[in-house]
Amino acid sequence: MFDSIKFNYDDLFWGLNFNSKHLTKKCVNAMELMSRNYGKSIFNMSGSRSDAKLIYSMLQHEKFDKEEILRAHRLRTVLRIIDLDEPVLLIEDTVNIDYSSQKQKLGNGYISSNSKGILLHNCIAVNLKGIVLGVMDQIYYNREEASDTSLTKEQKKRRPIEEKESYRWIQSFQTSHADMPDYIKTITVCDREGDFYEFINEIDSNNRSFLIRIAQNRVTVDNEKIMNAVSKEEVLKTVKITVPRNSHKNLPERKANVEIRVKQCDIKRPAHLNKNQELASSVSAYIIHVKEVDPPAGIEPIEWFLMTNDEINETNVLDYIKYYKQRWLIERFHYVLKSGCNVEKIQARSIEVTASIITMYSIIAVLIMNMTYQARVNPDLPCSEYFEDDEWKALYCFANKTNKPPDKVYNILEAVKYLSWLGGTKTAPSDGPPGLKTIWKGLENFYMIFEYSKVFFSKLGQV
Repeated sequence: MFDSIKFNYDDLFWGLNFNSKHLTKKCVNAMELMSRNYGKSIFNMSGSRSDAKLIYSMLQHEKFDKEEILRAHRLRTVLRIIDLDEPVLLIEDTVNIDYSSQKQKLGNGYISSNSKGILLHNCIAVNLKGIVLGVMDQIYYNREEASDTSLTKEQKKRRPIEEKESYRWIQSFQTSHADMPDYIKTITVCDREGDFYEFINEIDSNNRSFLIRIAQNRVTVDNEKIMNAVSKEEVLKTVKITVPRNSHKNLPERKANVEIRVKQCDIKRPAHLNKNQELASSVSAYIIHVKEVDPPAGIEPIEWFLMTNDEINETNVLDYIKYYKQRWLIERFHYVLKSGCNVEKIQARSIEVTASIITMYSIIAVLIMNMTYQARVNPDLPCSEYFEDDEWKALYCFANKTNKPPDKVYNILEAVKYLSWLGGTKTAPSDGPPGLKTIWKGLENFYMIFEYSKVFFSKLGQV
């Protein structure tokens, strides 16, 4: 069974049910239209005011529910994971979607002290090879006020977790596992924002695994700081690893020589949570310390403190470092949403309708990522896993400027190369594989030409 996702929305949304066949069909058609017109307004992608009104009437229909779209997509993703029968990484993170310029958007709240929009918390499923499989959960929220001055810092700290924004991490974990069989191993992967005791306790108490970058130098049951404890351990390995690109600091991918240390610790429940007897008094975890030695001049050395409740040893420690590096994929997911699908330019009148459109674009973003990275990981996979027969034949003809389609199905590596040509990039092999931006542009141009050329190819009897 392949971990590919076909651009077939009837299949992709098998099980979607708004209790209205007409509404369900409209939703599937709208998704298909959006996937061929990345970043365009609903009016521009529709081609007419009347068609645009039909999409907006769907989005505002009383039976339309973005949670049903997520439910159907999540169930399809879980079935894909079951078929693969291997561990899966569930990566969580939050991104700001800025609508500060849209003063009249209903429900537009604060996302920082100076900006308005929505905070979008996502959980995506990724296999161990780095192929994005689906969106497991998505929560949007914002704040009525720029900041809460009604409570002191200590009072905020002692609030129940259900009253804190960080509760979204727990909610996403719960929703993502709602239909996940117990025998499927999942590893929830997070950056520093996921380092809070209630979260790791929730995951551990449900017999699931976590892999989180440490933000707090927590105390063990022996009253020792975890970062200090692992730093004193003997070096387990010295290896060269690939450091993912840092889009925030505009740093490219690079190689780094690192020392790895590991220590098992029993992390003590924080004192301010001791009244909550539902939380375990301690959580057993392995701390992984990754520290770069001899970094290039002018480059800040990497230093990661990671914790997981899985047993770590010399044999598997490099695997878990690789799993943590896959967290970078959720940043690329947000990149496709913002730069490819242009979700910050959605002109819907309300945040609620805007969030529904973002959910639909999120699934499209997953398709783009799945195809792009599949070409790197499984280059010999037949392109028919993504395209219908008439589509892969047409793609070949458009890219190679011929009216004679190939006799046999070519692989996904070839298909991605052709898409990169249509996306405006004809690079040399030494330039590396095409990126996400090139592929979403190539797909948009391909489908635009494909729609206009259907009549032409049908006359030739070739598609």
